[in-house]
Amino acid sequence: MNRHNGKKYNSTSLLAASKDSLGDVVTSLGTMITVLLSYFLKLPWIDSVVSIAIGLFILWSGLTIFQECTLNLADYVDPTLEHNMTEEISKIKGVNKVSDLRSRYNGNIFIVDIFIMVDPNKTALELYSLDEKIENKLQKKFNVFDTTITVIPDSN
Repeated sequence: MNRHNGKKYNSTSLLAASKDSLGDVVTSLGTMITVLLSYFLKLPWIDSVVSIAIGLFILWSGLTIFQECTLNLADYVDPTLEHNMTEEISKIKGVNKVSDLRSRYNGNIFIVDIFIMVDPNKTALELYSLDEKIENKLQKKFNVFDTTITVIPDSN
């Protein structure tokens, strides 16, 4: 359930909890199998082998969770994703150029700051409409929660 809901809501907390639960299941199952094999097959060494395997699994799981969390804390966003967002914004009529795009995560919330160059003769209503188009496109296509758009008059 945690994994399903974590993917559905893009929640790193739920995804980490699902990995922790998986570790608990693997540990419990490994312990049960070890006890049964040791008792019925009279193989005392099996406990050591399974313990090492479980320890390696827990170590791998912990390193995976640590890697995902540190990337989020370091505001890492896939450069390909940022490039794709820039391309989509550039296609919108009224945007002359995307001069800069910065994105980051705040917990599970995806935030984007955009600097666009536009025709300096556009009215406030036209700029507002353009702003709405960009925000809606990013929200629908890239699941961006908050978008800040800075408009720069294009002198060309």
